[in-house]
This record gives sequence, C-alpha cells and structure tokens, in this order.
Amino acid sequence: PTGMPLLLIASEVSGTVGIFEITN
Repeated sequence: PTGMPLLLIASEVSGTVGIFEITN
C-alpha cells in the first residue's frame, strides 16, 4: 500500500519505468 501512491506520483512526474522499478 505504501508503494502504490508513491508509484502513481512517480509515474506521473517521471513517466518512466525506471522509477517504477526503484519504487517496487
């Protein structure tokens, strides 16, 4: 649950899979 909102924000700001991998 903690990574969900962060992932959404990071995805919107960066828009890359790189952040998704780091947050995951």
